[in-house]
Amino acid sequence: MAKQLDFKPKPFNPVEEVRRKLEVGTLEHTTAVLNGYRLLQTADDHGVLDLLRGLIVAGDVATTKAAAFAATPNGIRAGRNLLALAKVMGTIDSDLLHKAVADVATSVEAERAAYRERPPTFWATVRRVFSPDAVRGLSLAKRK
Repeated sequence: MAKQLDFKPKPFNPVEEVRRKLEVGTLEHTTAVLNGYRLLQTADDHGVLDLLRGLIVAGDVATTKAAAFAATPNGIRAGRNLLALAKVMGTIDSDLLHKAVADVATSVEAERAAYRERPPTFWATVRRVFSPDAVRGLSLAKRK
């Protein structure tokens, strides 16, 4: 015949269990907790928390205004333009773009260095304004 087991569950105190898990978790994750505190302090120093609090408080108003703008013709065009720009940016090779930006920065720095040595004369500036590259740039800016 089966023998009955005496089972008496230990009294469970949820507050003590949470306190125990918190102590163990704090000891195991001390570095992460301290980094989290540092992140919060930095966000507070730079006003990020104030910005987030303002966005949360004004959430309904901000959402309503954004939706009202998105329903206008300008909002629709802005959305389409952003999508088209994202598509174009996705097709650009990042190495090529990086090289182009570096070349432009080098060229600008060389122009600044040359200007610091000796500023261009009036006629050199006029020649530059009417150069083929300047005229091309102006014609692109003029197009709609």
